[in-house]
Amino acid sequence: MSELKKFLTPQGAQALRDFATAMPTAVENIIQSTEKLINIYRYESEDLGAHSDSFGEMLDYIRKAQEKASEAIEELPKGLEITASKIDAYLAKKPSAQGTTAASKDLDSSVTTEKYRATHRNVPEENIVSHARDAENFEGLVNYLDSKYNIYIDDTVKQLDFETVRNSIEGVESIIDEFPDVGTFLKSGIISNSGVMSCSGSKLSFNPQYFNDKQLFIDTCNTNSKMGFWVSNSSPKSIGVHEAAHGVEWALIQANPSYVYDYDKTIAWNNCNEATLIVVEACKNIQKTQYGIGKTQTELIQAISSYALKDDSETMAEAFADVFANGINANPLSIEIKRLTKEQMEKYKGGRTC
Repeated sequence: MSELKKFLTPQGAQALRDFATAMPTAVENIIQSTEKLINIYRYESEDLGAHSDSFGEMLDYIRKAQEKASEAIEELPKGLEITASKIDAYLAKKPSAQGTTAASKDLDSSVTTEKYRATHRNVPEENIVSHARDAENFEGLVNYLDSKYNIYIDDTVKQLDFETVRNSIEGVESIIDEFPDVGTFLKSGIISNSGVMSCSGSKLSFNPQYFNDKQLFIDTCNTNSKMGFWVSNSSPKSIGVHEAAHGVEWALIQANPSYVYDYDKTIAWNNCNEATLIVVEACKNIQKTQYGIGKTQTELIQAISSYALKDDSETMAEAFADVFANGINANPLSIEIKRLTKEQMEKYKGGRTC
């Protein structure tokens, strides 16, 4: 088989997506580490003595280098995703040897969802639950997600810390309760080294580095909240809410009748089209209030969290996490973003709830 034919496969498209996903995460980790160093330097530079100036210059150099590279880094994953989507489109038109499309294969697991569900329909009574929070073990949680939402959870997820996974799923389900379409489009849960947790609209990913260690995850949440990098009172549940909010964005794209073709939806997702519409309008609305008068959009967003500045998609997701974690004490912009999101979904769906 030629190298080109090897590339024009579902595995080739997935490899591009994996690379596109991994790159921003790696850069994000570098940026976060740099910010931590800068904060330490800010408060403890005197302890460095004669090395203080040179250390500060080094941090300044790193930050400037990151700024110069940021635009290219942001654009590359979008290009990779578009290329992967074109491969999907090519495969969808090409008949496979079995008479089905090659692109229809499940890339998340070696076992199909159908086979998995066939082995999990007859479950012990003690493993039947009515809500994710009631699950006492992985069997109960997995069967609940399967039976209620048709979400396939890969066996590798069972290797993680159960309580941490369940807590994050609780956060996800709180969003599904408000936006049922999120549960409709979610298809699978797997482990991945992408960020702490991630959501592509159809797939949830759990990073073993955090989901293997409950205390590490909690400490990470507390540290990032105190630094203002994440929203106040972040927790595994609010992280689940954050990721499910990306699912809300995907559901908005699916509900918007102006996106006719799959590639339209992919481009809208990569460009944060729906999130941008909501965030821009929300900022304008808040700027008319006493809280927002005289504040720029950047200042308003940064008040939610530093991570919210990454792009409009993350602004929207952090706003949802903020409202979940802090309720009526959440940032006014967060509250307005979530309100407008509900309004937009109802508009796309003809005034019906999603």
